[in-house]
Amino acid sequence: MCHGFHTRRRAFFSVNQGSKRRRRCYCYDCRQTFTPRRHQTTEEALRLYFDSGASYRGVARRLKVEPITIYKRIIRMCFNCKSPLEVSLELSPQWSGYLLVDGDSITVGRRKESLLLGVDSYSQDIPHALLAEHENSQNWERFFQQIHDPIGYPLKGIISDGDPALQKAREAVFPDVPWQLCIKHFEDGLSRFLRYQFTQKRGYWRETDRFLKAIHDMLYAKSFEKAQRYLLAISIDPGFKQAGLSAVIDTIHEKFPYLVTHHFHPGMPRTNNIAEGVISRLDEKITKADGYLYHDTCWATMKMLIMWYRFKKFTDCRKKNKHKNGKKSAQPGQSEYSKDRLGSSQPKASLGTIFNTPPNIGNIHEIDETKEGQTFMVMACYEGESLDEKIERGPLKIDEAVDIVSQIAQGLSKAHEKGIVHRDIKPENILIADDRVVKILDFGLAKLRGKTKLTKEGTTLGTVTYMSPEQTRGEEVDRRSDIWSLGVVLYEMITGQTPFRGDYDQAIMYSIINEKPEPVTGLRTGVPLELERIVLKCLQKDARERYQTASDLLADLHHFQRISTSQSISQKTKE
Repeated sequence: MCHGFHTRRRAFFSVNQGSKRRRRCYCYDCRQTFTPRRHQTTEEALRLYFDSGASYRGVARRLKVEPITIYKRIIRMCFNCKSPLEVSLELSPQWSGYLLVDGDSITVGRRKESLLLGVDSYSQDIPHALLAEHENSQNWERFFQQIHDPIGYPLKGIISDGDPALQKAREAVFPDVPWQLCIKHFEDGLSRFLRYQFTQKRGYWRETDRFLKAIHDMLYAKSFEKAQRYLLAISIDPGFKQAGLSAVIDTIHEKFPYLVTHHFHPGMPRTNNIAEGVISRLDEKITKADGYLYHDTCWATMKMLIMWYRFKKFTDCRKKNKHKNGKKSAQPGQSEYSKDRLGSSQPKASLGTIFNTPPNIGNIHEIDETKEGQTFMVMACYEGESLDEKIERGPLKIDEAVDIVSQIAQGLSKAHEKGIVHRDIKPENILIADDRVVKILDFGLAKLRGKTKLTKEGTTLGTVTYMSPEQTRGEEVDRRSDIWSLGVVLYEMITGQTPFRGDYDQAIMYSIINEKPEPVTGLRTGVPLELERIVLKCLQKDARERYQTASDLLADLHHFQRISTSQSISQKTKE
């Protein structure tokens, strides 16, 4: 039976020779008759099996049907399900280009087969999956060839573990595509080797622990220059050589170019934890199934399981800081201008379309309204801490502050190119994810160039402390207003306090319009004059005297970082 909708009512029949009658229908496509209740039962069985995590017997008990009947109905639907490749070709999703690949072992009959999986890093979509008998280079090569053609994935980089078969296939199909070796896999593998396989010299266990700490610092360094300096320090450390770690250090030198690839490609993840997370979600069902009898049955179930993951609606965020990210919905009692903040339905669609791929902007999945007319926004959930929480612990290091503001400027540059002005840049709306990537969140006040005018007469939208002078006066704002707000954030990261303060909003607004901020060099020693110049240029009262674009600001920040790095290296060389 094809489960089509080209049907008509055929007849009725009696049940158990009683007065109860059941309807029969006829399908014109496959020319078979069927009972509608069977379709309803099948849909309910699929929902219980994949959503609730119940077994075939558990579903059968709930629906009061024989387990073999439930099994046949679910498997029939699974065989009719489209593969991930077919869905990717049909829908042509927008992907980021950074592909995380990994494999998972599945018991089929009396042997182990491998599910080869590719996950897009930012959308967490599964463009392609393949069930192969072995996780060897031939099957990985077939996987990559299908990713290239017919799917046409816009590949910018590959992130994976150090599986030799996978690397051989990658070099055969994508020899010129950047490859990032997952630093978490590398660190965990090195730790296991040193603890359980490495023959340690007597009395040198402290050196081994110190070596692992140094490797961790190298892997999670904020820049390539810092990682290189950590590697140099590890190479010349006499304690490590005495502990017999020379061969391990040589191996690290060989892998080093692939461990630091992400430093040269902004937005590329340094781990494939997202792929591991997707596999763990699928494993919740695969493990409970406890093996499959046939390859075809296993692949049919995998197809349905992957489709369930790709199109399942996630309605709750279980993370520790879910009040700051995840699903953002409008609450009752919101301002009367809540609708005007996003303008008409056309800007809403544009916002959701624009913010699919930029790495430094929180991914917006949907912008819609509740039945009560309240506008809400559904965003991706990221683990990490807000910049506000980081500043509360005290002023940041100079290089850390410059790195964070550079990433924010990069995200704003992408938004400004699309005609988007954020209008509420502040530490609470900046999230520093666990992988050190900075995310700009909460585009609730965002304004699209040429769309609805959002600032009403006598009304200001935003947080007063971070408002530009033109924004406090209720005038029309552009991208230079975001640059002002970013300057206030940079000032606060360096000094631990905001440049314009007051006991109430009107006093702060007066200070923003009329008073000059105290120089950062007067509040903190050791601040370079070039960095102070950048801060003061962002905080010019006249918008024409500020940086005109976020790209201009980003260029000065990168120039400052290069000068600072060269000076620190020359200073250490002299020492």
